[in-house]
Amino acid sequence: MAGAQNKRNSPGAFRSCLIPYQEQIFTWWFDERKSAREIQTLLAEQYGLEVHWSTITRFIKVRTRKPDPHERPSHLKQGEKETDSPVPKIRKGFLEILMNSTPQQLGRMADEARKREHERSHKNK
Repeated sequence: MAGAQNKRNSPGAFRSCLIPYQEQIFTWWFDERKSAREIQTLLAEQYGLEVHWSTITRFIKVRTRKPDPHERPSHLKQGEKETDSPVPKIRKGFLEILMNSTPQQLGRMADEARKREHERSHKNK
């Protein structure tokens, strides 16, 4: 019965007291490879936040499983510069065409390109 009581009083990961510290927790966990117990100690020392280590592991598990519904998708992010992309500009245009075209449209484009190339090769002869 104690487990059921604990479940009812738990706010759940979507309302967790760890949300304001999410980026710091992820940095400690993923970048600095700290354990949940180390993160527990750091949260207590730096922020005065007392949580059980298992709460931290559950929070990380839930938060990394699905993206934040309010986060803007990467292809819609504002303020990104063209130079931030590892894909050269020529390829980026090509990839946009591929992502935004139906298979039928891509087939038509390929047929038109073949036809132009064929005409160009016969024109030069």
